[in-house]
Amino acid sequence: MSLVKVNTSVASCVDQYEAHCYQVFDNGTEVLWPFNHPVDGITVRAEVSPSVIPQAYISADQGAAACKLAGKRLCRLGEWLAGCRGPQGYTFPYGNTYVPGYCNTGRPLNPVIELFGKNATFDNVEMNDPRLDLLPNTLSSSGSFSKCVQPDYGIYDISGNLDEWVADVTSIGHGIFKGGYFVDAVINGPGCLYTTTAHSPAYHDYSLGFRCCADPR
Repeated sequence: MSLVKVNTSVASCVDQYEAHCYQVFDNGTEVLWPFNHPVDGITVRAEVSPSVIPQAYISADQGAAACKLAGKRLCRLGEWLAGCRGPQGYTFPYGNTYVPGYCNTGRPLNPVIELFGKNATFDNVEMNDPRLDLLPNTLSSSGSFSKCVQPDYGIYDISGNLDEWVADVTSIGHGIFKGGYFVDAVINGPGCLYTTTAHSPAYHDYSLGFRCCADPR
């Protein structure tokens, strides 16, 4: 984890990578959960490591539970922003000017359309099809975009790859996810400012992941 200065009086620990998950069984054994399958109905624990593909298809509620099992919590919005923007307040993790190819963003064709055609409905079944994140140039392993890093904190992939849930909710109870993903990191704001608030914290699809935070000890 990286110690991130949230404001003049508060610091938090932010994971350097997006989380992947281990399924936890009743007897305490664990096994790596497939990143391209929802975690509905199972218990998972968050873990972080470079060169592992992070968990997609996960809701804010599920991500929060996975962080808790790891002794952490889902990042709060202020922590997430500080970890992405750094002490300089950058627009993108690496600076104020977008550089194509630095982060995993900008895939030309939405994978839902690639898989289901131009008449895709984007319903819950299509949006959670495990084949989506197996298509070429979709989800990448943590840290594989070596220039997609906040240089002061060593935090990777916080823009692009997967949208990341945060712990905050809107005034009407919608969840918040940040940073954009491998198709789009522009429509709802550039880089660290990218914000989506359209869904319940129980919602999940192929584009959604999470990152854990913790209080300093």
